[in-house]
Amino acid sequence: MSASIHILCAGSNLKKTDLIVSGLASNRLRLFPAATAIEDAGYKLSMGDNIPADADLVIVGKLITVDISHRLPSWLRQLREFAASGGKVAIEYTDHHLAIPSPQSPFYAEANQFAHSYIVPSGAMKELMAESHELPTYIVEDRLEYPVLPPKSPQHRSGMVLWFGHESNIEFLSNLIDTWPGIKKIKTLLVVSGKSANSLLTSYPYRERPTVNVQCLEWSPQALVLAARQADVALIPSDTSSHKQFASSNRLVTSLALGLPTLATTLASYREFQDCFTDLSSPQAQQVLAKPEEGISGVKLFQEKYLDRFTDAAITECWRTTLSSLLS
Repeated sequence: MSASIHILCAGSNLKKTDLIVSGLASNRLRLFPAATAIEDAGYKLSMGDNIPADADLVIVGKLITVDISHRLPSWLRQLREFAASGGKVAIEYTDHHLAIPSPQSPFYAEANQFAHSYIVPSGAMKELMAESHELPTYIVEDRLEYPVLPPKSPQHRSGMVLWFGHESNIEFLSNLIDTWPGIKKIKTLLVVSGKSANSLLTSYPYRERPTVNVQCLEWSPQALVLAARQADVALIPSDTSSHKQFASSNRLVTSLALGLPTLATTLASYREFQDCFTDLSSPQAQQVLAKPEEGISGVKLFQEKYLDRFTDAAITECWRTTLSSLLS
């Protein structure tokens, strides 16, 4: 009899097709290939807020803040009962809630008692987890959900720079606009994010009124590809002292796959690709901003050396291998 695997995630009786169109990145980039691998391997798949009685393995997806006052105790109760009955629990752990206090921290602190293993998106996160526990930890990276674009030739430069991401990262962009000297060299800043991006940007307490022309586009896969085709460079500012320091490499991988020379804060998960992008705090950052062609060699290096790791086929195969280990 084939194993029964349940993905614990927000929703009711979800189907795999619900994941690929979800607004939640972790559903599209992580749970979708996991579900694909489960079905391809012939296992029985179920997904949603309620663990079925016949489950052998539960993969715990991201606990979102929406309805967390109900979902947090419900998930913990079910996981406690499931583990007590002999079921195996694997926790998808993509943000380091055990290190940085958040609304989800109490959940992960208690769920750790029931866990048999963890699944993380980077080697950097695996190293961090090793500092606090000895449970088996498997690396499965985020899938790339965009087409691969070649770098733009110099004669097609537009003077536009791209920033994209969740609204929770807007503060880092606002701070960059407020403090980074290079911002004055940007003709147009394209911002691809959620509906509240513009209001978050305009309400930031800038020291001086920003002069950069900002154009906000609501995120969709199509909008991001369109913006990437227009832009010369991508920006990924962050803060290595915030909880975002533990983020996956997904935004860097996406920027480079879309053919954009990239200026980024060097997060732990980015270090492996340090020859493919330019650190935002370095003198070279403004040089690449002025002459994006100076960053093209990094884009080509990434696309030639690393890109195949993030394809649908590669990530699904990684999930298949991981599932086999989780069930053994």
